[in-house]
Amino acid sequence: VPSRTLNVGVDISDMTPSNWRREVFVRAQFDRYGETFEDKSSQLSTGIRFSRNEIDESVRPMTGRYIEGELSGSSKELLSEVDMLRIVTSGYWITQRGDDDRLLYRAKIGALTTDNLDKLPPSQRFFAGGDRNVRGFALESVAPINSDGVLGGQVMAMASAEYERIIKNSLAGIGYVDGAYLTSPDAKDVSAASVGVGVRYFSPIGAVSLSVARGLTEQAPDYRIHFTIGTDY
Repeated sequence: VPSRTLNVGVDISDMTPSNWRREVFVRAQFDRYGETFEDKSSQLSTGIRFSRNEIDESVRPMTGRYIEGELSGSSKELLSEVDMLRIVTSGYWITQRGDDDRLLYRAKIGALTTDNLDKLPPSQRFFAGGDRNVRGFALESVAPINSDGVLGGQVMAMASAEYERIIKNSLAGIGYVDGAYLTSPDAKDVSAASVGVGVRYFSPIGAVSLSVARGLTEQAPDYRIHFTIGTDY
């Protein structure tokens, strides 16, 4: 869903004794969306986010994990157009195989409840597809659809598994499998899966990845090329 978003907010963060980063936030969000941006929405949400990073800052870490969880909500009694409660958790894991091989896993689960999904801005709904999500599909092209068009999901589960092997020096080959499932009470459930292969170069400024992926599900497009710089978390 085409959209334009303006966010204004305040975040307060600290570290817990168990080494989790805790962030409490208040966010005012203004959205215009739809094919001609005729739909408008305003929302004042509050929430809390916890994250923990156990991945070192080297160019190619061999082990580690990153975990994040966020709970947020809004109310029509507090300057919002819809009542909403939203929770999202995600994780990224790296394990070593042999001397130079790595396995990389990603997972994300989200759910929300609202009194009016049509009035909830697309940025708060769930979509899949893109360079850092389900590769092989265009950005946010995977979503439940009803008779009015793309609706977006109220529940999403996404996972990815990737194998990486050094070819020579700082150049590695990669192969991966991605998948996602999204559902909404007012639309047909949708799932997507893809496979891909590519190369990754570890430069002084971070990893640079180039791959080609193909969707395996019914609505899959032709092969798509994906290019990313930096980490996936």
